[in-house]
Amino acid sequence: MTHVNSPVRKRKIIAGRMVWDSTTGSFSERLHELFKYCLEPDDGYSTKEMVFITIDEFRTAEWDKKIANKGLKKLNAEDQLKFERAIRKIGLRFNHFRKWLENEALILVNEKKTETGELIFYNIQSKKSIDEFERKRKRVEEAYRDGTERAKIIHLQGRRTRMQKADEESKIIQLRNKRRSKKRTGDFGDGIA
Repeated sequence: MTHVNSPVRKRKIIAGRMVWDSTTGSFSERLHELFKYCLEPDDGYSTKEMVFITIDEFRTAEWDKKIANKGLKKLNAEDQLKFERAIRKIGLRFNHFRKWLENEALILVNEKKTETGELIFYNIQSKKSIDEFERKRKRVEEAYRDGTERAKIIHLQGRRTRMQKADEESKIIQLRNKRRSKKRTGDFGDGIA
C-alpha cells in the first residue's frame, strides 16, 4: 500500500508501518520500539506520518486513494475534521509517552521541520542537541514565569484601578485605530487636501 501523492514521505510511512505491525503492547511500548533507532531528524517521523502509521482508519486503501486524488488540503470538511482529530490524538499520545514512567532511554523532541513546515519527532542523542533543547525549555519557562508574575502584580492593583487603566488603554487603541483608518483612506477632515 503506497501513498501516491502523499503530503508525507511515503518510504517513511512504509518503514514505520512495518515496525509498528511487528511490535505488540501498549501504544507507548510500540512508540518506544518505533523511535528506538530514530537518532537523527532524518530518521524521525512527523505527526502526519504518525497518523498514517498508527491509526487504523488512516491505513486503509480508501484513505490512500483520497489523499492521492485530492491531497490533504482539498479533503471535504468531514474528512478534514477526522484528520485534525487524529493529529490531536497523536499529540496527546506523545505527551503520554513523555510521561511514561518505564521510559528510561528515549528523549523524544520535535525540532527540525520538513519541507512542508512540519515538525519531526526523533530520539535526541548528542550533548549539543540536549543543551540546545534545555536552553529552549528554560527560555519558555522564564517567559511563563514572567507572565505569571506580571498577572499577580496586575491583580494586586485592585479592580477599580485596573478598570481605569483598561479604559485609558482602550481610548489610546481607539485613537490609534482612527489615525490608521484616516491614513489608509486619506480622509483628514475639512480644509486639508
